[in-house]
Amino acid sequence: MLFLWAFQGCQSLPLEVFQPPKSFTITIEGAITQPGQYEIRPFSTIREALMLVELLDDSDLSSLNLNIILHHHDKLTIPFKTETPCININHATIIQLMQLDQVGEVIAQRIIVHREQNGLFQTVDQITLVKGIGERTLERNRDRLCI
Repeated sequence: MLFLWAFQGCQSLPLEVFQPPKSFTITIEGAITQPGQYEIRPFSTIREALMLVELLDDSDLSSLNLNIILHHHDKLTIPFKTETPCININHATIIQLMQLDQVGEVIAQRIIVHREQNGLFQTVDQITLVKGIGERTLERNRDRLCI
């Protein structure tokens, strides 16, 4: 708990009390038995969040970076095994992102920086928030993208 104080004459008065959150709420969906909202410790990793759910037999964790730290209100989608793997914009490496049409090293790095600074993308469409990715680039790659 952090207290901020103001001084008035010889008297100190508390201005504001800051209490860090005791838990974060995240949404977990996809290849799990019970999709929904879950409470986690602040700054838990995907690995820790996965301990709260039961995975389906056809879940595919290979595209997830289990060490990513989750933020309050993040949405985590556990992918299903597919014949054609999609590029998960929340977990893809720079090399994987560069496989997308019209995405080079600079834009791939911007995607990674954006998700590190702002948390996980909640929809595929949010990739257009990254400088250099417009609607045309999104539409060219939409079938290959997932979250």
